Amino acid sequence: FFTDRPLYRPGQKIKFKCVCIETTKSGYRVAKDKNVNVSLVNSLRRGGDIICDEVKAKTGDLGSFAGELLIPNDVDTKGHF
Repeated sequence: FFTDRPLYRPGQKIKFKCVCIETTKSGYRVAKDKNVNVSLVNSLRRGGDIICDEVKAKTGDLGSFAGELLIPNDVDTKGHF
């Protein structure tokens, strides 16, 4: 999982890319044509975890996919996402 930078502020978009692999009996292989879900979760909110944004994607022939997640403007900046 790779992002375009190490630190974000509320209201900004997180641009990311991910490479998926699967384990096999003989090692690893690229996870082609797999449906994936990526969620940005605020686990510091009182009352339980809240999904702030979510992306559904499908891996390509090389097992990768890319997307963007939006950080809400009203997040608590005292903690970490």
